[in-house]
Amino acid sequence: MKTLFKYISSIFFSICLVLFFVVMILFARELRDVPDITQANLQDPLSSEIYDKNLNLIATVGAEKENMYH
Repeated sequence: MKTLFKYISSIFFSICLVLFFVVMILFARELRDVPDITQANLQDPLSSEIYDKNLNLIATVGAEKENMYH
């Protein structure tokens, strides 16, 4: 009975180990295509304009200039 348990547990451990490496390889392949993070990529250049019923511009939202202090 102990031999059967050792055999089944070693097969289970081997399968888990192989699956772990397969997942790590697939994860590494996906990370290869990720673009670099830059300040320009983090900023949203778009702004929204709000008009009244007569199509007069009331406000522009999201176009604020932020001062970055380092």
